[in-house]
Amino acid sequence: MPSFDPLLDDLDHLFAAWQRRRARPHVIVAHSMGAHLALRLMTERRPAIAAAALASPMVGIRAAGLSSAMLGRIAGAAVRGGLGERAIWRSDPGNVGGRLTACPDRQQDKLWWKREHPEIASGAPSWAWLRAAARSIGQLDRSLAARPIETPVLMVVSSGDAIVDVSAVERLAGRLRNARLLLLPGRGHELLREADPVRLAVMAEIDAFLETHVKDAARAV
Repeated sequence: MPSFDPLLDDLDHLFAAWQRRRARPHVIVAHSMGAHLALRLMTERRPAIAAAALASPMVGIRAAGLSSAMLGRIAGAAVRGGLGERAIWRSDPGNVGGRLTACPDRQQDKLWWKREHPEIASGAPSWAWLRAAARSIGQLDRSLAARPIETPVLMVVSSGDAIVDVSAVERLAGRLRNARLLLLPGRGHELLREADPVRLAVMAEIDAFLETHVKDAARAV
């Protein structure tokens, strides 16, 4: 994968088609790299969005103190060395130590889907994916610096998220003009795959946030 831009184009076309079919207001709910692409959409394409709720947004990659830019340079060297399509790890580390979800039942459900439908199992990321991700994170940072977004944004992330650089999420929340950051205890990345006490609390926060801003947007239409 040389670039995330085709994914951004796909999201832009999908959202535009939805806006043509449904009257305003429109909202976005997204997770992880989907949340990253949603931020790029709002920053670079500027669709009419009433509000966005983003769970564990990938605005920085957590990796032993290395910045996303440094990870991108390392990945770039690997790609130039012919390792672009090679997985970074020999095996998918998956949910070791509860890094994705602390809920055993929902983790087993995920494993069932991967086992029964292996075509949906992405496995470990490649060096080319990592380079593209780091480049896209850099592009988002530059786009936000050039033209900040006004869209109300809720960002929900575990304070010890093992995948996302939480400090990068905190910095982004401080830069946005209309953002709310909710830090949760724990280290799980897949917040909507957690046990119900966490999952339902996150969903309630998202519902309340969107309801408030949808009502505001509806009054403005």
